[in-house]
Amino acid sequence: MASLQPILVKNLSSTVLRQIGAVLSRAFMNDPMYLYLQPNPARRAAFSPGWMTTLARYGMRYAQLHVTPDPIRGISIWMPPGAAEPGAFEMI
Repeated sequence: MASLQPILVKNLSSTVLRQIGAVLSRAFMNDPMYLYLQPNPARRAAFSPGWMTTLARYGMRYAQLHVTPDPIRGISIWMPPGAAEPGAFEMI
């Protein structure tokens, strides 16, 4: 059985949020949904890091954002069960 490791919780700087956005962008670059939304690879590559950084910032404010220690290789963003769906204003 694997032993449980403590989770380090800290406030994330804008630099770390951009790193998270870059990792998520690479992970989802060829995801079918993103291919459908933006078929052009150059445009998708230009748009994706900023969009993913916004999702990470949203996750930090309104959900649960978990990242692996440096170097960042794994990220999860979870909305807790029963959480209220935020509106468009909260997404900004």
